[in-house]
Amino acid sequence: MNRLLSLIAWVHQAPIVKEDGVGGPRRAVPHIWAPRSNFGLLVEPRYLLAPSDNYSADRWLALALYKEGLNSKSVFYSLFSFWKMIEVAIVNKDVRWGWINSMAPLLMIARDRITKIASEHDNVAEYLDYSCRCAIAHVFREPVINPDDYADYVRISQDVHVVEELARRAVDEHLPSRVDV
Repeated sequence: MNRLLSLIAWVHQAPIVKEDGVGGPRRAVPHIWAPRSNFGLLVEPRYLLAPSDNYSADRWLALALYKEGLNSKSVFYSLFSFWKMIEVAIVNKDVRWGWINSMAPLLMIARDRITKIASEHDNVAEYLDYSCRCAIAHVFREPVINPDDYADYVRISQDVHVVEELARRAVDEHLPSRVDV
């Protein structure tokens, strides 16, 4: 069930969670809903029938991290989950940074934000790694991100879209969608 939810979240780019029924009879199958919407989620049957049983373990891990990033109510933890996807897809840090710096100008969704980051920082990957990921993960190392600081919240709210787009591209390019049998 969890893999199915991860696959649906990946394909539809929408958060999806399982819930138990409250105040009624227990369901045999968990209730599925999209937490940030007031409407149902249309699941295309062709995606459910697509052969995903040959996905690599790393691709399944990346899809699970993507689902968690989408489901998080915190932009800080969303960014952290998306960054982990990039680390799963591109294990070597130097290769990862090179790929991020070469890919950054090609981003479409977060184009305005990446342009601003590139104008302020020579190394986009270094900025995203140290000023975002490390700042979120390590509370006592500079730079420090304070979730209650409005400027930090706004900056991470913008940067999360950059990291999400990079994560999706990293998974598609570096993790096989099919494992040769």
